[in-house]
Amino acid sequence: MIVSFGETLRMDPAMCGRLDATIEAVVAEALPWRSELIRFVTTVVRRWEPCSFSDRIEAAVGADLQYIRMNGAVVGGLVGGALHLLAMSTQ
Repeated sequence: MIVSFGETLRMDPAMCGRLDATIEAVVAEALPWRSELIRFVTTVVRRWEPCSFSDRIEAAVGADLQYIRMNGAVVGGLVGGALHLLAMSTQ
């Protein structure tokens, strides 16, 4: 599906232009909020205490935490490998 979308963009300059314009509009709309968003996230993260935060996550997730970590590693590896193969096939 991704390759097909890329081929469509390559063959249809008008669609590519519309996509570029849409991305530019979204980014331009988000730029005025950028500093406020950065300030908000920074403030929230600074309030976290690393030990208590990790303890709360482990308590909430419980025994499933290791299972989640393993799944994250496997899924991340598969997605990374797929993206690498996709990038190699388009060269």
